[in-house]
Amino acid sequence: MSAFGTIANDYFQLQTVGLNLNGQPRLQGNFFLPLSLWKIRQNSGWLAALNADPTFDIDVTLDALDLGELTAAVNPPAKMSGRVSGRIELYGTRASLDGKSEMHLRNFVFDNAPALTGDIETRLAQSIVSFNANAITPGSDAVKLEGSLPLQLEKFETGHALKTDGPLSATLTFPATFLAKVPRYIAGGILTRGILSGDLTVSNSFQHPNIVGDVNLIDGHFLRGWSVATGLTFKGQTAAIDFVQLQQNHADVFARGEIDFHDPAGIWLKIFPSTSLLEPAALATGECVSGIEFSGATLSSLPSRPVHELDFSGSLFDRNWTISLPEPPDVASSRTFPFCFDDKSRGKTLTLQAAPSVFP
Repeated sequence: MSAFGTIANDYFQLQTVGLNLNGQPRLQGNFFLPLSLWKIRQNSGWLAALNADPTFDIDVTLDALDLGELTAAVNPPAKMSGRVSGRIELYGTRASLDGKSEMHLRNFVFDNAPALTGDIETRLAQSIVSFNANAITPGSDAVKLEGSLPLQLEKFETGHALKTDGPLSATLTFPATFLAKVPRYIAGGILTRGILSGDLTVSNSFQHPNIVGDVNLIDGHFLRGWSVATGLTFKGQTAAIDFVQLQQNHADVFARGEIDFHDPAGIWLKIFPSTSLLEPAALATGECVSGIEFSGATLSSLPSRPVHELDFSGSLFDRNWTISLPEPPDVASSRTFPFCFDDKSRGKTLTLQAAPSVFP
C-alpha cells in the first residue's frame, strides 16, 4: 500500500492512495478529513475531534477484491473469503455536504460463518441521506431496506453534533429469514434456530417514529434453551403482541400483550399470560433482577403469589429498565424490580412456575 500523507493539528490527508494485491491495483483515491488525530487518540470521539470549520474531501474506489487472497497475504491462514467492491465520495463544508457511497459483498464468509451476499447504496444531498440495501443468506429470502433520513452536521458552542430532526421514511421487508443461517457477527448468536418474517414501514421522525406492519417468529430457539413463537402487529406508535408461546424447563406459557413507544424515553410493554403463573419465591420490592425463568416443576411448598401481568418499562436510550408485577385490582400496589445489566451486580432470577408441558 502507498500514499502521500500530511498530519496537522486539525486535519490529516492521504493523497494518491494505492493498494496493489499480487500486482493488481485494488484500492485508489484521496481523502482529506478535518480531524485532530491526537484528540481521537485521547478517545474524544470523531465529533469532538473536528476542527472549527470542517471541510471534507473523500474520493476512494475499491475494485473487486478477493478477501481470501488479501487475508492470506496479510495474516495467514485466511479467515475471510468472498469478494468486495465499492466507492465512497464525500465533499463540501459542514453546512453543505454532498456525497454517495456503494458497497457490494459477494459470498462473504468470516470465521466459517454462513455466507452473506449484499449491496448498499447511499446518497447525501441537502442534509438528507437516501439509502437502498439488500442482503441474503443461504436458504433465506432477501432482506430489503430502503428509505431516507435527515442527517446534518451542526456546530454548537461546545462542539459539533449530528442533527437528525426531520422526516424519516423507510421500508423493511424480510419474507423468510432462517436464523440458523444468519452469521453470528450480525445476530450475536442469540437465536440458534427459527424463521423470522415481516414487513415494516417507518415514518415521522427518529424522535417519534411511526411503525406500521407485522413481524412473526416461528420456532425460535435461544442459546439458553428457550424456544419461542410470536406475532406482532405495529400500529403507529403502539404494537399488539398478538400471541407469544414460550417453552422452558417443561413450562409451556401462552400470552398476549401490547407495546407503547409514543415516548422513546418511556417505552412500556405489558404481557398478559393466559397460562396460570405463580411466583413461588417472592422477591423483595426493589431487588435487582438479572433474568426471568419459567419452570413447569413445583418449586416450593411455601405460599405462592399468582402473576396476572408482567409490565416492562424503560428507555430506548439507556439500560434503566424495570419489570413490575401488578396485583389487581389495586394496580398501584405493583411490585417493581430494576434489571441488572452490569457484570458487577449480583441480581436474582425471577422464577415463575407454570403448568408443565408435554415437550421433551
